[in-house]
Amino acid sequence: MLEEEGESVLLIYEVDYLNGFKVTEYSKNGRRKINENLVTKILYKECGLILSCYRSYLELFDGIDFDSKMKWHSGQEGKVKASRATVDCFDHSSKLSIIVLGGISGDLFIIDSQTFALKEKKDSVHQTEI
Repeated sequence: MLEEEGESVLLIYEVDYLNGFKVTEYSKNGRRKINENLVTKILYKECGLILSCYRSYLELFDGIDFDSKMKWHSGQEGKVKASRATVDCFDHSSKLSIIVLGGISGDLFIIDSQTFALKEKKDSVHQTEI
């Protein structure tokens, strides 16, 4: 991650292990602008590249060309209003087709990994950060 003119940018690199592990920036526009700051986790799974940001933001990128497929934010219209919600950690289950997010606020979010729709939210399930 780096910042260009006040915006966060995700840099994607290719590693060519057949040619001495040569590292080059991904040829199909390897820079992706991220609407949020403070990335908390990047995870590459069979569904693609998943990125989370501290202010309850989640984005799924295609696993081949890294185009943005879906975005989720806890404050989206029609979703929960969660100005205090944070995302410090998440994990993905391909068996259950869900992504579970948690953070300092104590809230847990369960997101459908196919549609990025909120399946369930648990408010302040504990008194300490996750």
